[in-house]
Amino acid sequence: MDEDQAYFLTWDEVARIHRLGFEIGNHSWTHSDFGKAENGAKLGAELELVEKELAKVGVPKPVSFA
Repeated sequence: MDEDQAYFLTWDEVARIHRLGFEIGNHSWTHSDFGKAENGAKLGAELELVEKELAKVGVPKPVSFA
């Protein structure tokens, strides 16, 4: 396991937070600089990746973005 992974929530942990009543917002998959045009074109696909993972654990499609 990558050392950085210890600092991230698992998808199941995100689902647990959702069930506690917290809003789960979307964010990009890679955290690229989307202010650059070449990266901006990939943002939609990255958001979809997050939405698919959230759906797998029962979290509805986010309405906010951070």
